[in-house]
Amino acid sequence: MDGEIRTPEIFDQIAAVGDIPVALGGGSLEEDWRLIDRFDAHMQALPPSGHAHRHRFTEKLYIREIWMPELMLCVSKVHKTQHPYAVLEGIVTVFIPGVGRETIRAPHFGITEPGTRRLLFIHERVRWLTFHPTERRDLREIEAEIIEPYHNPLLAVPPPLELPGEVIA
Repeated sequence: MDGEIRTPEIFDQIAAVGDIPVALGGGSLEEDWRLIDRFDAHMQALPPSGHAHRHRFTEKLYIREIWMPELMLCVSKVHKTQHPYAVLEGIVTVFIPGVGRETIRAPHFGITEPGTRRLLFIHERVRWLTFHPTERRDLREIEAEIIEPYHNPLLAVPPPLELPGEVIA
């Protein structure tokens, strides 16, 4: 890599989702959410991405570790709580409606705000950790506590709740 980070055309100006040309981040907050809905609906038809999770717990903390492969494009869930995150490896371009686009290079530390939903493009394999204060150990209960329910109106049914990964007590 020559040091210059190139994002796919999706992040630059115009992207085609189905046969609808759309501008990323060029509209209102609501338009940005609809755009992410379109990407999400399109990606549901693609083969699984190959990302992996590891779940760790301390007395009052849940830590979610995610590895995302190079060239992956994904949409995050809607975060219900403010919480810290760290990118320990890799390079990722992140688009957040109402906030904009940022290319993050590891190491990086940030804070996720409530209501955040991200569109991510992975340039180089990424290792991303999130930290959530909770005394719970059941992943379904934790998911209900930290993720805002959201149904993409472009999907007939919501995708099933997936809690993949290794759990380390």
